[in-house]
Formats: sequence, structure tokens, C-alpha cells
Amino acid sequence: MKNALAVCGIFLASIASFAGEPGVGNSSTQTQVTTTNGKVETLVVTRTMKAVDKSNNAYVVHVHMLLEDGRQIDGDWTSTKENLWYVEDTAKFCKEKVGTLEVVTVPAGDISTCKVEHAPNLTYWYSSDVPFGVVKILDEQKKGKQVETRLTNFSW
Repeated sequence: MKNALAVCGIFLASIASFAGEPGVGNSSTQTQVTTTNGKVETLVVTRTMKAVDKSNNAYVVHVHMLLEDGRQIDGDWTSTKENLWYVEDTAKFCKEKVGTLEVVTVPAGDISTCKVEHAPNLTYWYSSDVPFGVVKILDEQKKGKQVETRLTNFSW
């Protein structure tokens, strides 16, 4: 449960990448696999744009988490557009973030991305080709723990 809540914070912090304007129904599903000293835990997170109110600068994202033991957690997150940073153009974004353009293979397919190292052991792959923009996350933590998140499917 602690891992699920911690990852919810990571996903909410990373919510955001839309090609162009955020639209109702944009959805992405990511599978997170956490390996700690050989023990594997899986978490599936689906994010869907639920409502867009441009006149009030309000965006509502529904987050659904399916834990390995079958429990489910649902919630909505409301933000202004300024707090939803999104990738309009992968190449331009990559230049601004001093990243590396590369094609990455995830269960959702082969996707053109921008690889950005946020910290020595924390790497994100972003793309304007998918809703919420995060294609892959690799977090190689201390003490034998690794967290890998990969896009499994998406829809516009």
C-alpha cells in the first residue's frame, strides 16, 4: 500500500503531456514493476482526462490504480493548465530539456521519445505522441530496489 501511495504521487507529479490541447477522454495506462532484492510487485495506473473547463483554467484527471492484490484505488485530480506541463513537440521538448531523442519499445509499441535524466538514477522517456506524455520511467534506487514504469496502452 505504501508503494501504491508513493507511486500515486509520482504519477500525479508527472501527469501531463498532451499533443496540443488536453482533451476529454485522453487516456493512458502504465504498468509499474518494482523489484526489491528479487521480490517483484506490480501496479497498473490508468489516467483519463475527465473534464476540461478552459474558461476557469481547470483540468480534471481521473486516476485508477489496480494493485497486485486486486485492490483498486480511484480518485480525481484537478489542476490548472500551468501545472499540467505537456509535450507539444518531442524534438523541441528534447532540445529544451537537453535530452536525447530515441525510439523506445514498450508494451504500447515503438514510440519516438525524448530521454531525460532527472537525477543520477532517475530517467524519464517523454513523447508528444501519447496522452500524458510519459512513456517510460526507470528509477534505480539504493539497496537493490528498481522501479520501472512502462506505457502499456493509450487512446486519444
